[in-house]
Amino acid sequence: MRGGFSFLIMLVISSLLEAREAVLTDSKITEQGVLTIKGAADYPEIAPLLAEFGRKYPHIKVDYEEFSTRILYQNFLKGAFIKADLITSSAMDLQIKLINDGYAQSYRSKETSALPSWASWRNEIFGFTYEPAVIAYNHDFLTRNSSILTPNISSRENMLEYIRQNTERMQGKIGTFDIEKVGVGYLLWSHDSQQTSSYGRILESFGIHNVRLFPSSAVMLKALAEGEIAMAYNVLGSYANSWAKAYPKIKVVMPTDYTMAIMRTAFIPKTAPNPNAAKTFLDFLLSREGQQILADHSSLFPIREDLKAQKMSKRLGVSDHGQIRAIPLGLRLLVLTDEMKRQLLLNEWNSALIK
Repeated sequence: MRGGFSFLIMLVISSLLEAREAVLTDSKITEQGVLTIKGAADYPEIAPLLAEFGRKYPHIKVDYEEFSTRILYQNFLKGAFIKADLITSSAMDLQIKLINDGYAQSYRSKETSALPSWASWRNEIFGFTYEPAVIAYNHDFLTRNSSILTPNISSRENMLEYIRQNTERMQGKIGTFDIEKVGVGYLLWSHDSQQTSSYGRILESFGIHNVRLFPSSAVMLKALAEGEIAMAYNVLGSYANSWAKAYPKIKVVMPTDYTMAIMRTAFIPKTAPNPNAAKTFLDFLLSREGQQILADHSSLFPIREDLKAQKMSKRLGVSDHGQIRAIPLGLRLLVLTDEMKRQLLLNEWNSALIK
């Protein structure tokens, strides 16, 4: 009897929570004003979503401003975003640091609750895209004056072997993120240092071949398309795929030894002047409608499992998917923000590249 009574109480509590969420949804939809978003996604990629949101909620004006991940984090700490309603970034470790330090407010809704457990944390930060880190190369450059029609760059070991066999041609022709200035670059490189036995040889090879450092995926891929570099390492797969569509000479590889995957994440700051508008946008972003817009009208990969699998198969099916290792949201990411550990990794990086 007691068990049945407890179950009844749980049902009542659940119904009250659902009713409260419905009231919150109704109230925030009717609120007007400006929604200020500070983000690290390239505007052309997020523009279709913003446009559809504007059509659906014409009473909410969206002001989106784009920054690099590291600058975004630093400006937030300086207090420059006191009027921001939503912060989005692919530098998961920096985002988690802000959450852990108490800068975010909690939010729970049907859409946030539907996320996989690894894609949200403490009801304060939410993943909304899924980003594999890939190797991209300029096929025309690699096959020029060569009898090999399809170079084997399917894994890190094969990439290193190709560079070794073509050491003179590859001088100054390898590109990657500047990990000291690009948050997502540091996140990916630090995980490489923990995941692969090839890490030391990759670092050595990049130093020997005068690797070129870039501030963003877009700038790196532009250099790849124009032949300034022949290979891009740890570039974000969504952008690489988009450039490959425009420039067929660019080929995209998801390494078969492992493919790291990160998330773009969003949180509502405690100081947000228009939190209800932020909640409305966040729900739209995570809804099937919003995720479908990302899948159909941008190069970004949605976080929803059904749409993610469909788009990855369609857009990156040209190469092996490899072993995907998604980086989950959580306290483990805080290790990467420890300044002493960060400086050790940067010292190792700079020492190798200077040599």
